[in-house]
Amino acid sequence: TLYTDIPVLLPMLCVAVLLASAWISVLVITADSRISLNSLGTVPLALTLSSLIVFPVSLAYFYYTWMTPLFTAGVLLGAVSAMLLVSPSVAAKGAGAFVTILTLATYQPSVSVIFTLLALYLAGAVVFPKEGRSLFVVLVTFLVASSLGIVGTALYALSTVLTGAESHALETNSIAEMPARMLAVITAAFRHLWVSQPDLPVWLKQANLIVLIGMLGIAVVSSGTRNPVRIFLF
Repeated sequence: TLYTDIPVLLPMLCVAVLLASAWISVLVITADSRISLNSLGTVPLALTLSSLIVFPVSLAYFYYTWMTPLFTAGVLLGAVSAMLLVSPSVAAKGAGAFVTILTLATYQPSVSVIFTLLALYLAGAVVFPKEGRSLFVVLVTFLVASSLGIVGTALYALSTVLTGAESHALETNSIAEMPARMLAVITAAFRHLWVSQPDLPVWLKQANLIVLIGMLGIAVVSSGTRNPVRIFLF
């Protein structure tokens, strides 16, 4: 059938896209901290990238195989957007806001990648500050990046109104409904760690979670106590 005749190279390409996204994500997190890719070491870095790819939420992208390119492209664009937004270049920041629009246009939920990485960027820069980098500059960078991300999101929402595109982007909740909605979303996100898909046996999903925890444990142990930065990344 149309939806089952998917070339085997397509999932492999999407895995490569997720790998690139994971690599860029590490670059964003380490942008203004004393963390460096060299300090991570080959094994912890490989485990970091692998754990991001096999994380259950990432594996869910392969459920609708014919749509996997859209899902993974959205993640990649989100990571690129975050990298541009934290750049010291004004032009790069503007490009980051534009890529935010592209991220939403590709797959709307991928916008969460941008703001999650920005939060991790701030955490890394505050907890493990780079020598000579002032906290004030870091906070300004974070606030400007977040603001431009919000601007890009608003422009995307406006574009759906102006073009009449069918979209769920403008569905909103009242202020009174927000706490319950946030709790429901957070609960659903964590449930993805152990709740299986219809075509994925529960034992396989739980085994994947055990393997994931084991990988993180190995990475933390192999990092040693001399460099807590590695533990922070996990």
